[in-house]
Amino acid sequence: NGAGLIHGVDYCYRIVALVPSGAESCASEEICQQLKKDVPIITHVSVGETNSSTGIDTIQWSKPTEIDTTSIYQGPYHYNIYRSSTLNSASSFVGSTPQSNSLEMTDTIFIDTGLNTTDTQHSYRIELVSGQDTVGDTQAASSIFLSTVGADHIINLSWTESVPWVNTEYSIYKYDDALSLFTILTTTSSNTYVDTGLVNEKTYCYYIKSTGSYSTSGIVNPIINYSQSICDEPEDLTPPCSPNITASADCENYSVKLVWNNPNLLCADDVAQYNLYFTPIIGGPMTIIETISSANDTSFIYQNTSSIAGCYAVTALDSNLNESVISDSVCIDNCPVYGIPNVFSPDGNFINDMLIPFPYRYIEKIDLKIFDRWGQLVFKTSNPDINWDGTYLENETKCSEGVYFYVCLADAIRLDGIQQIELTGFVHLIRGSINNNK
Repeated sequence: NGAGLIHGVDYCYRIVALVPSGAESCASEEICQQLKKDVPIITHVSVGETNSSTGIDTIQWSKPTEIDTTSIYQGPYHYNIYRSSTLNSASSFVGSTPQSNSLEMTDTIFIDTGLNTTDTQHSYRIELVSGQDTVGDTQAASSIFLSTVGADHIINLSWTESVPWVNTEYSIYKYDDALSLFTILTTTSSNTYVDTGLVNEKTYCYYIKSTGSYSTSGIVNPIINYSQSICDEPEDLTPPCSPNITASADCENYSVKLVWNNPNLLCADDVAQYNLYFTPIIGGPMTIIETISSANDTSFIYQNTSSIAGCYAVTALDSNLNESVISDSVCIDNCPVYGIPNVFSPDGNFINDMLIPFPYRYIEKIDLKIFDRWGQLVFKTSNPDINWDGTYLENETKCSEGVYFYVCLADAIRLDGIQQIELTGFVHLIRGSINNNK
């Protein structure tokens, strides 16, 4: 009955017989037919002018040749044009052709104006009217809509259309600044193309010409249509690949040396700088600790007397500040140490007057208690620097010479958190000849 079939297209069939066992006979000879041409057939939806408010589409169609204009469909005749901004349908009435008593003399072209052809793709459908009767309508057909995406030294072109004929070739036109006109760049059977070797941030303009046809005779061939024109600029949106980083600790100098590679030597050509990232704990959020502004500077000494424990990573940034994926992190632990001397002499000669720790590195806090020989608490502190001047905690009178016992819990800063070091021992308090009384 022709439902769902397209006018102007050949449809071919073969017949096979099925027996009860399920076997098939040999196929009959192929027979090809097409629908009776009793409705108009749309052939062109072409963008005539690209503009966001005064754009123009040109629509053309082929008139029906197999209808009874003598007794059934008598004049006057005209065509109604319907439009939509979606593919595969057209339902909004936009205009009619002038009436004519002769179907042969009725216009088969319509110029649709005042459109946004810059941003919108339009579909059209044509309806033939005889007197007050609708004879039939065409399939919906759309304009070609070209889209572009700029990338690093390239522009990606892609285009869409929905038409009842078959487009077999697309010609891509590009504006030539030297000639001040569009010239053909290439032809393709695909709906995509990548224009390469371009200058970043320079404007390039394009449009598409399609060439196609119906499979039946008696309809214009080839069918040529044009897309809107569009301009774009290549832009570097591709980040460099991630560098590889190594780290080595120098605990005595409270530093970590970070070294990484330059991705320009592997998968980039415009690395401009690096960001160094750090987290004090494994799995913690990374924060930037330094930005290196030269692509050729691939090492850095990170110093922190409080703690170098943590995980380090690096990213590379190109001249457009596209940042790479963060590198795999490398983790460094502290090498904490805390020692309490076994003798000091608070005699006022400014030499060894205070009990202070040595060596002392990467300790957050302590819990130190010092006792005399009878077990009396004489001093306590949480300050890792200690700074005991040999006086009693209670009344600040000077402690006598002798041996004192201490218990110390030191909180060491490590990569996986605070680790406690327990220290016990004796410290010998010695006083010289300087006045020992308070």
